[in-house]
Order: sequence, then structure tokens, then C-alpha cells
Amino acid sequence: MSAARSMAMDGPETDAEVEAVLAEFDGDVRRAIRALLDDIAALAEDRAGGRNFLKAYGHLELVR
Repeated sequence: MSAARSMAMDGPETDAEVEAVLAEFDGDVRRAIRALLDDIAALAEDRAGGRNFLKAYGHLELVR
């Protein structure tokens, strides 16, 4: 992991995100990790299958 990526993962926002995930699973760390791993696997499967969110919704205009 790059130093910049490592620094980006630190901080109160990231801590709050971690706490939110744990709260979603009632503090059960194993369930939270399993859910995150399942999400990563689903994203990898989508990518391998050629499905692309941007292609599917490419007609939508980016709003800033």
C-alpha cells in the first residue's frame, strides 16, 4: 500500500465509517468482515463479467 493511500485511510472520517459498519452488524466483527468480503467478491465478479456501472448509466449527466 502506498504511503498516500495509507494516510488517506487514517482519520476521523475513516474511523466513523468503520464504526458505522460495525454498528450495522451489531458489533459482530466477523459478520462485518464477511459482508465486506462478499461485497468485494461481487464487485470483482461484476468486473470480470464485463458489467460496468458507467456503461449501464452512461446516459446520466454528472451533477457536481
